[in-house]
Amino acid sequence: ITPYFVIKISKNPKRLFKEFVLTFLAFLYGLSPPVFYNGLMMIRPRVNLLKNVPCKKVLELREKLLKAVEKLNKIGIEHRELRYAGYHIGLWCGKIVFIDFDRSRFRKKSRDKNKVREWIKKIEQRCGT
Repeated sequence: ITPYFVIKISKNPKRLFKEFVLTFLAFLYGLSPPVFYNGLMMIRPRVNLLKNVPCKKVLELREKLLKAVEKLNKIGIEHRELRYAGYHIGLWCGKIVFIDFDRSRFRKKSRDKNKVREWIKKIEQRCGT
């Protein structure tokens, strides 16, 4: 990780390419920051992860967050790691974006929205609302 960019290098080029394709597709729909790929590594800008955002701000974003997860589901991507949404969803240029698609897959029906709802409930309990 650099101050402005995240560089991901993988020993498995096929897996990295699959992650790039899913990330780029999400980018085309406004759900991921831009990503660059050269066959050996993938580069994307750093985002402000939701785990670093105050819980009240996260609760203000809850509707936008659920809509973004629904949009990801509509394009057929199951992220699979959104149980820990704070580490895989962030804010970039004022938009909600998803990162780290290495375990993601194409799937018609996703359980990601339920995972995010559970995560939001934990945030509500922590904030005391």
